[in-house]
Amino acid sequence: MSNSARFGSEIVSIGNVDLFRWRGGEGAPVLLLHGHTQTSDIWAQLADALVNMGRTVIAPDLHGLGRSSVPGSGYDKSSMARDFKTLIDKEGFADTPVTIVGHDLGVFAAYAYAAQFRDHVDRLILMDATVPGIGIWPVLLQQPRTWHFGFYALMPSAWLKGVNEFTWTAFGTSFRPHLMRLEKICARGTQLIISVQMV
Repeated sequence: MSNSARFGSEIVSIGNVDLFRWRGGEGAPVLLLHGHTQTSDIWAQLADALVNMGRTVIAPDLHGLGRSSVPGSGYDKSSMARDFKTLIDKEGFADTPVTIVGHDLGVFAAYAYAAQFRDHVDRLILMDATVPGIGIWPVLLQQPRTWHFGFYALMPSAWLKGVNEFTWTAFGTSFRPHLMRLEKICARGTQLIISVQMV
């Protein structure tokens, strides 16, 4: 966080996951859920502002991202939402409605939290993502500009396991409607640099 003196960090064990979280401030709780490939650090400026407004900010790294552990299961958003409810309870807010802010991938977990624990949600703020199940997802996933959804879901873990040929075949098959030409692939350890040109 931008002012680490105002925020403490901790790893909180919940079921099969160890969630890293920032916490700061005093007052009604706000749960901040970041997007894909991000960490809770993206909330630094907003967290400072919320603390200045008299709120308690709790910002975890999502399952498998940042400093949270990589569990073997529990990545469905209903399970993640239950874990975040347990986190909120452990933070001392079991009986206090929480404001939840979800960005990008965090929208899915925030929405699942609100759907499961309606009486425990004061406000729900969803940013930069479409709520799954409303009908637009099949269309959205076929758009050229969302090719990275499948990329992040399928490829990195397979690359790390050395399954390049299978991965490229699956990737190409998934996005055949938007023929892509991969111009440059450079692997350095686990860092991948990829240039993609839509054709």
